[in-house]
Amino acid sequence: MRSRLLKALFGFLTWWAGLFALLAGGSVCPCCGTPTCPGGAASAGILSGLVAVPLFVPRWVRRLLGRHARRSGNPAPQPYACCVHETSGQ
Repeated sequence: MRSRLLKALFGFLTWWAGLFALLAGGSVCPCCGTPTCPGGAASAGILSGLVAVPLFVPRWVRRLLGRHARRSGNPAPQPYACCVHETSGQ
Protein backbone atom coordinates (compact mmCIF):
# COMPACT_ATOMS: atom_id res chain seq x y z
CA MET A 1 0.00 0.00 0.00
CA ARG A 2 2.75 2.43 0.93
CA SER A 3 4.77 1.79 -2.22
CA ARG A 4 1.67 2.37 -4.37
CA LEU A 5 1.07 5.68 -2.66
CA LEU A 6 4.69 6.73 -3.12
CA LYS A 7 4.55 5.67 -6.78
CA ALA A 8 1.41 7.76 -7.32
CA LEU A 9 2.96 10.73 -5.53
CA PHE A 10 6.11 10.41 -7.63
CA GLY A 11 3.98 10.32 -10.81
CA PHE A 12 2.15 13.49 -9.81
CA LEU A 13 5.37 15.27 -8.86
CA THR A 14 6.88 14.29 -12.21
CA TRP A 15 3.99 15.93 -14.04
CA TRP A 16 4.19 18.97 -11.78
CA ALA A 17 7.95 19.39 -12.23
CA GLY A 18 7.72 19.09 -16.00
CA LEU A 19 4.96 21.66 -16.22
CA PHE A 20 6.74 23.95 -13.77
CA ALA A 21 9.90 23.83 -15.88
CA LEU A 22 7.84 24.70 -18.94
CA LEU A 23 5.99 27.58 -17.29
CA ALA A 24 8.72 29.02 -15.06
CA GLY A 25 10.87 30.20 -17.94
CA GLY A 26 8.33 32.77 -19.07
CA SER A 27 6.60 33.58 -15.81
CA VAL A 28 6.54 37.05 -14.32
CA CYS A 29 5.20 38.25 -11.00
CA PRO A 30 1.48 39.00 -11.19
CA CYS A 31 1.91 41.94 -8.79
CA CYS A 32 5.00 43.83 -9.99
CA GLY A 33 5.60 42.35 -13.46
CA THR A 34 9.30 41.58 -13.01
CA PRO A 35 10.63 38.13 -13.95
CA THR A 36 13.04 37.92 -10.99
CA CYS A 37 10.37 38.27 -8.30
CA PRO A 38 9.55 35.07 -6.35
CA GLY A 39 5.87 35.68 -7.02
CA GLY A 40 6.41 34.56 -10.62
CA ALA A 41 7.82 31.21 -9.51
CA ALA A 42 5.00 30.78 -7.00
CA SER A 43 2.33 31.47 -9.61
CA ALA A 44 4.03 29.05 -12.03
CA GLY A 45 4.08 26.39 -9.30
CA ILE A 46 0.40 26.84 -8.48
CA LEU A 47 -0.61 26.82 -12.13
CA SER A 48 1.50 23.70 -12.72
CA GLY A 49 -0.28 21.95 -9.87
CA LEU A 50 -3.68 22.94 -11.19
CA VAL A 51 -2.83 21.58 -14.64
CA ALA A 52 -1.13 18.42 -13.35
CA VAL A 53 -4.15 17.26 -11.34
CA PRO A 54 -6.53 16.76 -14.31
CA LEU A 55 -3.70 15.20 -16.31
CA PHE A 56 -2.69 12.68 -13.65
CA VAL A 57 -5.70 11.84 -11.47
CA PRO A 58 -8.02 10.22 -14.08
CA ARG A 59 -5.32 7.75 -15.13
CA TRP A 60 -4.50 6.97 -11.49
CA VAL A 61 -8.17 6.33 -10.65
CA ARG A 62 -8.55 4.12 -13.74
CA ARG A 63 -5.56 2.03 -12.61
CA LEU A 64 -6.99 1.68 -9.10
CA LEU A 65 -10.37 0.59 -10.44
CA GLY A 66 -8.76 -1.91 -12.80
CA ARG A 67 -6.69 -3.36 -9.96
CA HIS A 68 -9.82 -3.61 -7.78
CA ALA A 69 -11.74 -5.35 -10.59
CA ARG A 70 -8.97 -7.93 -11.05
CA ARG A 71 -8.96 -8.67 -7.32
CA SER A 72 -12.73 -9.10 -7.15
CA GLY A 73 -12.75 -11.54 -10.08
CA ASN A 74 -14.48 -9.23 -12.53
CA PRO A 75 -12.31 -8.46 -15.54
CA ALA A 76 -11.62 -4.85 -16.30
CA PRO A 77 -13.56 -3.61 -19.34
CA GLN A 78 -11.50 -3.79 -22.50
CA PRO A 79 -11.89 -1.31 -25.36
CA TYR A 80 -13.68 -2.56 -28.44
CA ALA A 81 -11.48 -4.01 -31.16
CA CYS A 82 -11.31 -2.04 -34.35
CA CYS A 83 -12.66 -3.81 -37.45
CA VAL A 84 -9.36 -3.17 -39.24
CA HIS A 85 -7.46 -5.35 -36.79
CA GLU A 86 -9.91 -8.25 -36.88
CA THR A 87 -8.87 -11.23 -38.91
CA SER A 88 -11.75 -12.60 -40.94
CA GLY A 89 -9.78 -15.15 -42.95
CA GLN A 90 -9.78 -13.14 -46.17
